[in-house]
Amino acid sequence: MILVELLHSLNIVKPRIIFVSRITYEVVHRAAQKQSWKIELIQLDDENPITDILTLGGIISQRRQWPDPLGYQATAVSEPFRKEAIILQSSGTTGLPKGVMLSHKNMLASVFMAKNFQFEDFSNASVILTVIPLHHGFGFLIMLSVIHSNATTIMMKSFDPKLFCESIQKYRVTILPIVPALLGFLAKNPIVSNYDFRSLRQIMFGSAPSSHQLIGLVEDRLKNKNLILRNGYGMTELSIVTHICNIGSKKKLSVGPVQTALELKIVDRETGKSLGPNETGELCCKGDHVMLGYKGNPQATAEVIDSNGWLHTGDLAFYDNDGDLFISGRLKELIKYKGFQVAPAEIEHLLGAHSEVVDVAVVGKPDDIAGEVPLAFVVKTTGSDVTAEELCKFVSERLSSPKHLRGGVRFIDAIPRNSNAKILRRELLLLLAKL
Repeated sequence: MILVELLHSLNIVKPRIIFVSRITYEVVHRAAQKQSWKIELIQLDDENPITDILTLGGIISQRRQWPDPLGYQATAVSEPFRKEAIILQSSGTTGLPKGVMLSHKNMLASVFMAKNFQFEDFSNASVILTVIPLHHGFGFLIMLSVIHSNATTIMMKSFDPKLFCESIQKYRVTILPIVPALLGFLAKNPIVSNYDFRSLRQIMFGSAPSSHQLIGLVEDRLKNKNLILRNGYGMTELSIVTHICNIGSKKKLSVGPVQTALELKIVDRETGKSLGPNETGELCCKGDHVMLGYKGNPQATAEVIDSNGWLHTGDLAFYDNDGDLFISGRLKELIKYKGFQVAPAEIEHLLGAHSEVVDVAVVGKPDDIAGEVPLAFVVKTTGSDVTAEELCKFVSERLSSPKHLRGGVRFIDAIPRNSNAKILRRELLLLLAKL
């Protein structure tokens, strides 16, 4: 947890209570002391209690006094359509996060969409393992859905490969919500072969586009005929999740059809014209899932929600003749090569399927003649001897000329990602400037 980011978030939300653990206490305490209003800290884990602050266990054991110790009084929600229920942080991939205000209606729309369209298919017999943090929208929605369905959830503080695999086997996990980066782990990490994953019935993933090759590698590796891999789509500004691939669908890269209480259209970014089937443009959404706005930032809100109520996602997408939606990449990430627009995600999908590549991110390298040329940052598998030239050839043999890695390949130890597992391309661009 970085102090400057925490201070930024506190100034947006202005909380009166923060739940902490021993791991987070020091930085949160420092941040709280810098604020002009009083913030009460409550320790979640009761082992080795921190001096002079309340613990959750202590509050529960003295429930007759709750909520009097903090002076809290619940208030009735008179306008669920317009009253904010929660403020989540945007991904922050292009700068400091913004506070996304979601109403009670927003959250109900998301939870009931999940239930009605078998998003989680949760029941009281389900066992869910999650490593997705609760401050991430996906993690928060999983928690709400677990409560709604009386399922069992196993929560990890952070991702640890051995503990992750041990937990799936030990607790007979049936549903595994993950980010695409963990698909790569399941497909390629040798430790996975040491564990029994036959209890799994669904792996759900989203947050970033995936590839047909990677999904196939996971299916081949786990060899579980009862397992379904489901691709989904959403964003914090759209109440977390709006789409999920239907059970039984053969379109593995589709995020499914449009859902109840939501309208969508694909528009040409330059002209604003609505596009038809199989035409790629910007995805725009309207309906019960659209956020109230960014807390204290009406200008940023107006930049994404137009006067007709359409939220412009910034995501490239298309729908097919059956109305199933496919996500192609991010508008702001496009590489401009000699007038061609190149989506990094397509190159990343291809390289990610290479047997000697653990992780990859593609950015545009400035070029005096072409404008930008694609360059790949690659994390190799342990002991790999693959060369930059071999990976460049691998791409050039499979993709059209504008997508060739004319900027080359740079090997690094890890791809910088935020807590949502999204690539921090701005950090890679800073690294590129130093090379």
